[in-house]
Amino acid sequence: MAVVNLMADAGSERSPEMVQALVIYAIAVHARYEPGEAMTAITKAADIAIGLGMNRAEFAEAHGFNDPVLEESMRRTWWELYVADGYLASLHRHTTFRSNSVPSTAYLPCEESLYSNGLVVSEHATLDQFDSRHFADEERQFSSFCYRIDAIRIMARVMAVSTENETHADAIQAIDNAIAAWRFNLPNEKAGIVDHTGEVDQMMFQALLYIQSASIFLHFPRSELPISMPAAAEIQCAQRHMAQVSPTSTQHAAKALAASKDLANLASLPMDKYSPFFICGLVFACVVQLSACSAYARGSTEQNRDRVALLIGLLKSLSRHWSIAKYVSQQLRRAANEIFNARPEAVSSTHSSNSTYDSGIDVNFSSDISWFDMFYNDGVQGVQVQTMELNGL
Repeated sequence: MAVVNLMADAGSERSPEMVQALVIYAIAVHARYEPGEAMTAITKAADIAIGLGMNRAEFAEAHGFNDPVLEESMRRTWWELYVADGYLASLHRHTTFRSNSVPSTAYLPCEESLYSNGLVVSEHATLDQFDSRHFADEERQFSSFCYRIDAIRIMARVMAVSTENETHADAIQAIDNAIAAWRFNLPNEKAGIVDHTGEVDQMMFQALLYIQSASIFLHFPRSELPISMPAAAEIQCAQRHMAQVSPTSTQHAAKALAASKDLANLASLPMDKYSPFFICGLVFACVVQLSACSAYARGSTEQNRDRVALLIGLLKSLSRHWSIAKYVSQQLRRAANEIFNARPEAVSSTHSSNSTYDSGIDVNFSSDISWFDMFYNDGVQGVQVQTMELNGL
């Protein structure tokens, strides 16, 4: 927190450059497993940006010194803040986030290739135009960044109903429809992610990460999966999930599983670098897969094991750079070991009881595994990271 205060308070100017620095810092310390510092930084960034009026369309032109590239940088700074603020808030299970509390009239960003080559176009898209794309007479092209922003906007709707159950079933169904519509209406060139040269579109990759995470956040807590293991009543986060399980829990489980498979498919793409935020998506996908293997043990297949192995393997690879990946990969590996490598007494008990579960899978989880709370358990992160001597940046 001292670093944030130094950056944003002690005589530092409140400028777009300060917003940029705080956003980058927030992402970095999140990946170092310092969630409190990350939230402090992103909140400071949002406060400064909103105070400056960066969310308004006129800001970029007024502060761009007649330089189209600099104006585009101003717009992208606001929307990058919006994305990071929204995703970090979702990880903390907040019901809203600061950047979403004000109207955003800032024009939408252009394609990465245009911006990086200094070829910013003079005509800029608005949110209203993007929202009307499904029904427009002529199909307009929008940048991958636009779909990334929209995925976080949908995430914001998921966050708003995070404490609701079937009381607001229509609202939950409407959000589910929005997630499905987002996917089905992707243009062919965006849905493919990989271009003809084999390069992965990083912005679309992240957009798909956010939309699949939103689907998991919407469906997993309302499914039968979180309470499928016998020790669920003793797990803090599972207790909260229990209160939300709905009469349509099987449908929610199927949709959470589909989203986790799509995240695993993203993990299998050939890429040289990943956003630190992808670590969280890997964890959520793995949690859903492991929960399903526990709930539907007879249906667990080699595909499930391979999927979990892929997710944990990529986390292990990312742990060379980011502390949070090392911590969560150890937690998940321990959980996977208990599920896929049954103890002898568990196998014997399974045979003697004529259980319907496969004897090769142990459905008894350790009661101290705290699923979605494994990132941010109060009082845990600082102690455990220090104990494990994790290396950060």
